[in-house]
Amino acid sequence: MNSKIKVLMVGALPLDLQSVKGGVEAAILNLLYGFSQLDSVEVVHISFLEEVKEQIEIQHAHNVKIYFVPFKVKIRLLDYIINRSALKKIISKEAPDIIHIQESEPHLLRFLSFRKKNIVVTQHGIMKEE
Repeated sequence: MNSKIKVLMVGALPLDLQSVKGGVEAAILNLLYGFSQLDSVEVVHISFLEEVKEQIEIQHAHNVKIYFVPFKVKIRLLDYIINRSALKKIISKEAPDIIHIQESEPHLLRFLSFRKKNIVVTQHGIMKEE
C-alpha cells in the first residue's frame, strides 16, 4: 500500500503570495509549487504573521495547504516561545512525517520542546528580497 508522505514546513510567507520578490519567501513558494506536482506528497505550510488577527487556512493546491497564524504578543521574540500552542494544534491535526523549518533562530525557539528526530532546518541568508 502506497501512502502519501506528509511534510510540514514552517517559514515566512506573506498573506499576499503575489507580493513575494525573492529570498526565503520565493524559495518556499518554489518548494510548494514543486510539491504540488507530486501526487505522493502532501504539504502543510505554516506562516506566523502580525497582519492576521485569526488563523487562516487556505488550500493552495490539491495537496498543499497553508496556515497563516497570528502572533499572540507584540514582542516577536516572546511570541516565538509563547505561541507554541497553535503550532502544536496544527501538528497534532496534520500529523506530518517530517517537519522542515525554513530560517533558523526564530522558528527554532518554537520547537524547543519537540522531538528532533523528524525535524530538518534550512537556514537562509536573504529573507525578503534579492
